[in-house]
Amino acid sequence: MLENAEDIGRQKGLRLVFMHAAVDNLAMLNFVSRNGFIFAKRLKECWGRGTGDAYLLTKEL
Repeated sequence: MLENAEDIGRQKGLRLVFMHAAVDNLAMLNFVSRNGFIFAKRLKECWGRGTGDAYLLTKEL
């Protein structure tokens, strides 16, 4: 599914995709790392006051 989304992005002229994942979501962080995403920055209280932090992850297409 990820490859399909990336292919559609390329067809539409996108050069970069991004996603965010909770800092404690190790399964997602491993998945995105295996699929070429890199760490861009840490987002404090990503989902609002009192919520957890997340990592912003990017991938060039």
